[in-house]
Amino acid sequence: MDARDEMTVRMYAVLALLAALPLAVGARLAWIQSSQGTTLTARAEEQRTARQEVPAMRGRILDRRGRALAVNTARYNLAVDPTVDGFSEKSERLYAELSKLTGRPAAHYRRAVAERASPEYVRLARDLRPRQNEALDTLGVPGAILTPRFGRRYTYGRTAAHVLGYTGAGGQGLAGLELRYEEHLRGEPGYRVARRDRAGRIEALLGAPRKKPRHGENLHLTIDLVRQTILEEELARGLEESGSNWGAAVALDPETGAVRAMASVPTYNPNRPNASRQSARRNRTITDQIEPGSTFKLMTAIAALEENVAGLSDSIETGDGAARVGGRTLHDTHANGTISLAEMIVKSSNIGAAKTAMQVPEGAFYRRIRDLGFGERTWIDLPGEVEGRLSPPAQWHRPTQSRLAIGYGVTATPLQLAGAYAALANGGRVVQPHVVKRRLSWSGHTR
Repeated sequence: MDARDEMTVRMYAVLALLAALPLAVGARLAWIQSSQGTTLTARAEEQRTARQEVPAMRGRILDRRGRALAVNTARYNLAVDPTVDGFSEKSERLYAELSKLTGRPAAHYRRAVAERASPEYVRLARDLRPRQNEALDTLGVPGAILTPRFGRRYTYGRTAAHVLGYTGAGGQGLAGLELRYEEHLRGEPGYRVARRDRAGRIEALLGAPRKKPRHGENLHLTIDLVRQTILEEELARGLEESGSNWGAAVALDPETGAVRAMASVPTYNPNRPNASRQSARRNRTITDQIEPGSTFKLMTAIAALEENVAGLSDSIETGDGAARVGGRTLHDTHANGTISLAEMIVKSSNIGAAKTAMQVPEGAFYRRIRDLGFGERTWIDLPGEVEGRLSPPAQWHRPTQSRLAIGYGVTATPLQLAGAYAALANGGRVVQPHVVKRRLSWSGHTR
């Protein structure tokens, strides 16, 4: 075989291979179609669809009279599928209503539908208000798709800010009751299956599988809006008159522990929490420890009375206003001479309180103070509470008990102090403070 014949054979061999290649590819495709066609079709459909979350409505927060303190703001997006049967018959009514609600001409919406990029989906309006949503929904236009978006609004601004707390950009609770009851307030989102177009955009799919969201529970508080407002105003006025930098106050029902009002200054607006410093967002009623000072002398008197080492009419010699008690010199604001235990409380005598405390055994004195809730949390249903400080007798020194008697060497939050006074008012029962009276499901059932 000469060179020309050899070249011809090779050329025919290459042509034969090229001719056989489509047959091989076709055979391979036929095999794939027969053996994996169903799987690949399902996978392609899965890639064309997407599960779209339908948000749950966050529960509202109401005061004890049912006044709304924290509510949801709803906004709606409107899209349509013009291919749905019946859409064309009602489309002009839809365009006219949209023009009436938004101020844009009907021609704008008509053109948006006519020039849509996707055959089965076009968005016509964003951020519609609830009344606008209701007006469009009542038209009953086939193919209209209204999608809700929810936000949070605090009706009275700064009022009860430290109790209510606030939510983040994603709607999750970040402080106060919003954080403490996040699990109950947030609800459970639903979903619906949507279509993904060639550009990767999500389009609503009418008639697709969906699950309705379970909306969050409402919180009914023990807080009274009127009392809360008064307490905040009086606290702010007191701080201004005294020139103090901060203050906290709480109004507590001594019989039940229900918090009727709770205030902390400085404060903030939970609708714009990031506009205030972190220190302004702190609920000092439960997070800040103070030495109670003279307000603690009543606890000293209770310990003496409960241990039967003194009676209200028993005499205490306070002298000329200075005396050495427990290894240190104490002073009164002026000479009180001989006074009763009851007068010691009224006159707020340091010397009288210290001498009274020294009559009570250390262990018993510590136990009586502890029984009134000092040195531990109240377990109020708010996040961030601290427990205060009360050292056990094993860590005491000679002057410790006389210092405790007048409210030094011990720290407590304003709420803990209020709880101790509540026990005195109700006959000796330490109640657990709380701000939530009950939880109600969206349908109105108590939890």
